[in-house]
Amino acid sequence: MHKKTEFWQQAASCIQSITFEFQTLADINSIIGYLTQWLPDESPVTLGLKELMVNAVEHGNLGIGYTLKTQLLQQGTWLEEIEKRLQLPENKLKKAILQAHFSLDSLQLSIQDQGQGFDYQKYMRPQKNTTTPHGRGLVLAKNMAFATLKFKAKGRRVEATALL
Repeated sequence: MHKKTEFWQQAASCIQSITFEFQTLADINSIIGYLTQWLPDESPVTLGLKELMVNAVEHGNLGIGYTLKTQLLQQGTWLEEIEKRLQLPENKLKKAILQAHFSLDSLQLSIQDQGQGFDYQKYMRPQKNTTTPHGRGLVLAKNMAFATLKFKAKGRRVEATALL
């Protein structure tokens, strides 16, 4: 094994908490790839965390609401709209923050965005009679990925606990 890799692995095993700032979907994928070293293989936490982080970017920082997202997905322009909004002057400096705290049996997560907040309670239960290709991420995160999931600050911050 390469000497730098050994040092990196030793240092990584000493991390008790870590903070990430993210803006883009690429940032999200990189952070999740990094954090998976602490999760069991194929953990639902990975998917739940991605849902929460994407929500912070698209709905929080970029202000893409449910109805607009439905239209963008139907038109196949969702990703282009994300990229376009990331370049707008009012969004260029917006970041979301992920704080992760590790213990022997759990991972405590906090994700904060700079958006206006939203009515999270509306999306915490399965939507009946919906034909939209989205809107189930929070239910999935709550029911499959995390032992606890709580929203604060009018939905701008979410706190979750994953059991390891």
